[in-house]
Amino acid sequence: MDLTDEELATAAGRGDKAAVEVLIYRYHSSIYKYVYRLTGAEATAEDIVQDTFLHMIRALKRGDTPQRFKPWLYRIASNLCRDMWRSASYKHEDVRDDMSQIKDMTDSGNMADLMERQELRNKVVDAITALPMDIRQPVVLHFYEGLKIKEISAAMDIPEGTVKSRLHKAYCSLKQQLAEYKGGAVDEQAR
Repeated sequence: MDLTDEELATAAGRGDKAAVEVLIYRYHSSIYKYVYRLTGAEATAEDIVQDTFLHMIRALKRGDTPQRFKPWLYRIASNLCRDMWRSASYKHEDVRDDMSQIKDMTDSGNMADLMERQELRNKVVDAITALPMDIRQPVVLHFYEGLKIKEISAAMDIPEGTVKSRLHKAYCSLKQQLAEYKGGAVDEQAR
């Protein structure tokens, strides 16, 4: 029987190194992807992920065992990202390279369709990247990391209504930007 994240966190807090390793194994990839999508820089993402797990270990050793582990871990990563953005040395990087690789391009179809889908993906990435960070963060958590509204609320330490509002703002902004793209593409094709 697999232990829950919360049971593993409790065991890790008691000094069980295997429990720590299992938690890191379970979440390293998803936390890295989340942080990378927000920062757009591999080295920065690696540093923040390492710091996230160090903070996790220290908190568990202090006896700060969360009721819900997953959103708690994402909150640690989110706070570390927020600290980085506030720092004087932060320079926003373009996330196009990662975001354009999210969907696999192995779908069958002709080259024109493939190129059109890739162009649309790039426009979606541009639109997401253009969102303010406080709006982009719940979008990434919800659509790429699969967190529910309640989990995003816990991860970002904001009310559920704020999460819903930010997702709605993001949806409206993305819809407008992509409608403009679609209209522009249609106009160009008509020429």
